[in-house]
Amino acid sequence: MVDASGVLLRAATSYAVARLRSVLTPDTLAAALGQPAPPDPTAVAAQLAAAQGHVDAAASAAALDPPDVASVGGRLWFALGAVRSAAGLLGVPDPSPHVVTLLGATAPGGIVSRLGLGSPRVRWTGESFTVGWSTGSPSSLVPGTTLRRADLQVTIAPGGLSATVGLGDLGLDLAAGLGGAADAVLSGILGAASKVTADVSLTASRRGLTVGGSAGPVSIPGRADAGIAALEDLRLGVRPDGDRIAVVLSARLTGELGPLAAVVDGLEAVLRVDPRALVGGGGAVAQPAAGGAVRGIGLSLDTGVAKGGGYLTRSVGGQPGYGGVLQLRLGPVDVKAFGILRERDGATSFVAVMSVELDPAVELGLGFTLNGVGGLLGQGVTVDTTALAAGLKDGAVSRILFPPDPVAAAPQVLGTLATVFPTREDGFVIGPMVALGWGRPTLARLDVAVVLALPDPVVVILGRARAAFPSPEAAVIDLRASLLAQFGGGIILVRVQLEASRVGFATVQGGFGLLARFGGSPTFVVSAGGFHPRYTRVPPELAGLDRISAELAPPIGFQMRISGYVALTPNTLQLGGSVEIGYSIAVAAVRGSLTLDALVEFDPFGLEVDLGLRVDVEALGQSVAGVDLRLNLRGPAPWRVQGTGKVRLPWPLPDPSISVGPIEFGERASAPSEPPVSPLDVAARALSAPGAWVPRPRPGVLPPVVLAPVAARRPGDPPGPDPAEPWALLQATQRAVPLFMRVDRIGARRASPGPCTVVVSADPTVGGEEGARWSQVREAFATSQYVDLSDDEALGAPDFEDRASGLALDVGGVSTTPAGREAVLMYEDFHPFESFARPPRRPWWVLRDDSLVVALSNTATATSGLRARDRYAVDPRPLAVRSPSAVRVADLDTAATLVADSPEHSGLDGGFAAWTDAAATARAAGLSTLHLTRTGVTG
Repeated sequence: MVDASGVLLRAATSYAVARLRSVLTPDTLAAALGQPAPPDPTAVAAQLAAAQGHVDAAASAAALDPPDVASVGGRLWFALGAVRSAAGLLGVPDPSPHVVTLLGATAPGGIVSRLGLGSPRVRWTGESFTVGWSTGSPSSLVPGTTLRRADLQVTIAPGGLSATVGLGDLGLDLAAGLGGAADAVLSGILGAASKVTADVSLTASRRGLTVGGSAGPVSIPGRADAGIAALEDLRLGVRPDGDRIAVVLSARLTGELGPLAAVVDGLEAVLRVDPRALVGGGGAVAQPAAGGAVRGIGLSLDTGVAKGGGYLTRSVGGQPGYGGVLQLRLGPVDVKAFGILRERDGATSFVAVMSVELDPAVELGLGFTLNGVGGLLGQGVTVDTTALAAGLKDGAVSRILFPPDPVAAAPQVLGTLATVFPTREDGFVIGPMVALGWGRPTLARLDVAVVLALPDPVVVILGRARAAFPSPEAAVIDLRASLLAQFGGGIILVRVQLEASRVGFATVQGGFGLLARFGGSPTFVVSAGGFHPRYTRVPPELAGLDRISAELAPPIGFQMRISGYVALTPNTLQLGGSVEIGYSIAVAAVRGSLTLDALVEFDPFGLEVDLGLRVDVEALGQSVAGVDLRLNLRGPAPWRVQGTGKVRLPWPLPDPSISVGPIEFGERASAPSEPPVSPLDVAARALSAPGAWVPRPRPGVLPPVVLAPVAARRPGDPPGPDPAEPWALLQATQRAVPLFMRVDRIGARRASPGPCTVVVSADPTVGGEEGARWSQVREAFATSQYVDLSDDEALGAPDFEDRASGLALDVGGVSTTPAGREAVLMYEDFHPFESFARPPRRPWWVLRDDSLVVALSNTATATSGLRARDRYAVDPRPLAVRSPSAVRVADLDTAATLVADSPEHSGLDGGFAAWTDAAATARAAGLSTLHLTRTGVTG
């Protein structure tokens, strides 16, 4: 494929090199400048020889594939500088006017001759050299289109070379090439409104080929040629098109014809540009081409008796598929339905939402009304609550629950549906919707949907509420909120977004959230208004919470805004806020703000408070004078205070500043009064507790029988221990000390010896026999209780971390079976697939000096079809799983991942480790813990 950017830049370089080489001798330069030949050309020749070297280097850099644009621009810039110095030696300090004559005598071919561009313009400063050509009538450039003006500009600067082609008032037909029904709709309804004019600007530079200064589509002003239609969202972009470049103009058109109205979304006019013809001058430079398929068509009808409309699209949220929206109102019933159908890898998925709104609403009593009912159904999809949480502020819930005009907002509604309900092969979602109101007219309304997502299962509640007093049309108090709640999937999540609401002259908004997460990374977090600015462990489910704020702006020039937040995590209390006040008169204003951020850590106890004060005097919207004060308090043991201040004075006066501290007061923290403790002894005592040893089902094995707890043999005797099933694993676990992790302390007591690590140094034995296989058992530990962390590390450390807590033993490899304890065994048959259980048979067995395996081998169970010896001899499945809270240790400066190739990095598994281990490795490697990157990799 042709690199259009490279073609244009090579052409610009070739022309510049040719023009410079034509003046690289003292005689030719003097003739071009209108000066006599120098009597002693030595100094001039030296400057021109240096320019010759830079010109040759620029030509070589331009010949590379792709061109080295930065080197080309730099070399040409230095060559121009040498030529300018040589011109100064000839008595011409500013050669710019002579450059115009030189370029005008030999205009570049290709685009300049095709466009009929006029005399060049030259601008030569200390930062760049720019030459440009322009014309007012280049209509021969693109057949089938109109073009009123064009220009070409080439810029040489130390940082690179760029060439820009501008086409002004380019006329294109957005309906050209559509054909079929789409063309008929446009011809009958939109008429000539599909013809638009716009300004096109293409730039080739070190960024490649860009349009309007951007690599992606950019919004541009456009003008429709007819008044019966409206032109919306006009965008201009470029994309590869075989050996050419496609300049794409896309838009949305709306129009009306009697009772019928239409919306056509995704119209495209494509201009195919040949970069080689653009430069060389042979063949057609550009030709119109058929646009892409229309993304969507919407129609609406209003006959008075029936009102409604629909929208159909072939692309849903930028993904292939089909989406549709339908709205129809007949009398008091307003029916709305929308859905999407997608196909991926041979699997089909769909999700549809349907609602019926009633006007007037149905009375339920006590002022409550039923305003609408509906439902949601999806197959091959699931619910993405993270996307829902991120879209609360953008109205995602409002686009799903009873949207007021789904046809007009069809692309947004269908895009939200595709984002919130991503495909999942075995997924299924279903849920009812209901709209409830209170008062006549409706003063308060609640729209709610309860969605069940399988097979997880997860229950998701979506809600939207509004209360308006004294009436929705003239509300003095208008409160609006969106709700998201999730129960299941290992979390309980509640998020509420108070949208742009109003109480009198004051607007209020903010976000509230509650999260309880279980499993791999358990935590509990409550927040109103977000988190402390330095807190880095914000759960993704609660990211983006807005500050709780109220803004008062009466029409008297006075403004005040109050915002705040409070958050509670397992180890921190965070609170803060700000007050902003301003008063403006005509073009002058005085503004001030006071901010407070406080962070309290519970263990080890710590407090940090940041105070800020700012006052500004403004004129014409710009600050002309002001004061900034900052104060930081941290402690205790000892307390530290540090402050800075700055006075901003009108230009050109300097801005004096002052710094105070840090000042320390109070006694330094002394060593803990508690005696040191041995982590090994603590772990041994915990593992010796009676409840530390329990049987655990073997993964993947269905037990043939279930052993009940052993009852007392005689009245008054205590019950015996629970039996260990022969097909089960034996688990020993404790929560006192994490194993296989460095331990600096246990709570406030230092580890002795410390730091140390409690490990399982050898394979355990059972009854003195070797051969037992084992794997780690993991529990959630508050690791901040066991390791020393800096303040920054404490803010970034997880609240809980999965660490090794014990062992799961498999005695299948033991050569001899240890003697069992005396126990009484009884059994009963139960058939779960029948509606009743057969009468139990209760024979008694006394086990003396034998194991339960031997006992079961002589019971009825042994002779049944359930007794298959290979059921009890299944190899244990690997239990090693990388925790989702694992992080990668990398050096951001070199992008190198640290691996276990040296003793200090021995705790890394392919660059991944638990957060605490990764922090220790980063310290040993001289890195900051800010280099630790969370991942969701498991395996």
